[in-house]
Amino acid sequence: MKIKAILTTLVESPEYYWEDNPRQMEKLRKRVDKAIEKLGLTPGELVDEVIFLSELRLKAKAKTIFLSNIGSSGSHLFQACIARAWPSIPLGEIYLPKKLIQDVEPLSKDEKNLVCEAYLLLHDYTYSERYNTTAFLINTLHHPKLSNFRRWSANYRSALILRNPVDIVVSRTFRKNDYKSYLGKDGCSDKEYLAVNVEKVDSFLRSASDFNYNVTIKFEDLVKIKDGVIDSLQELTGSPIPKEALRQSVVSAIGDGNATNKFSGEIKKVPDELIFEIRSHLDWCCVKYGYVE
Repeated sequence: MKIKAILTTLVESPEYYWEDNPRQMEKLRKRVDKAIEKLGLTPGELVDEVIFLSELRLKAKAKTIFLSNIGSSGSHLFQACIARAWPSIPLGEIYLPKKLIQDVEPLSKDEKNLVCEAYLLLHDYTYSERYNTTAFLINTLHHPKLSNFRRWSANYRSALILRNPVDIVVSRTFRKNDYKSYLGKDGCSDKEYLAVNVEKVDSFLRSASDFNYNVTIKFEDLVKIKDGVIDSLQELTGSPIPKEALRQSVVSAIGDGNATNKFSGEIKKVPDELIFEIRSHLDWCCVKYGYVE
């Protein structure tokens, strides 16, 4: 299956690739449908356009920035900080379906680069920078080693986004009820679901610990606007953005409150014994990443 056929299937029949994940299938379908409506294109014209734009981006050596994180880590805030300082196409979390990987793996390196660029562009939902070949694509995926993106992306930079592992487990366990339902865990007790999230955080950070990211950045340092965070963001982007512009972008993104998925419901009191249990299981990563009280 060649490039245009692959992309046409993604546009016209996303369920073919995402048959095992309705959530991701629906995300792709909605973004494709919105692009067709907003841009006034037919499905075939949309495919032709993303191929054309991808070829231009590859020729211009346009960057993709991966903000790898386990969730509840402020990745949307990091994404906004970059996008407000430099022309960007923020995508949120984008993943590769298994069937797509199977179809793309036999292709040449250049073909993989083209498919990867076009696949990400299909998820654009802002449209303001899609014709700007200097714009960053930004993917906030929850994958410690970037999946096949790391081999298919022609020009990328990556960051590991950290937050206190205990806070992440608490957030995932007690403040993400929709996601808990999506996982089919409504019947789990708090203690059982907490154990699931401890395992997820532990597994993610163990895998991430031996991956060569360009930078590692802490959410806590970002919200305090520490000098080191501005340096790290500049290094992550390959240094095209002046530090002052980045600082102003960070202040803006934090200040207006529109750039995060901050929990707004009632804060549930977490029993001390459960906090202790989380800490005991995740002590190694708290020590490794400097989250020791």
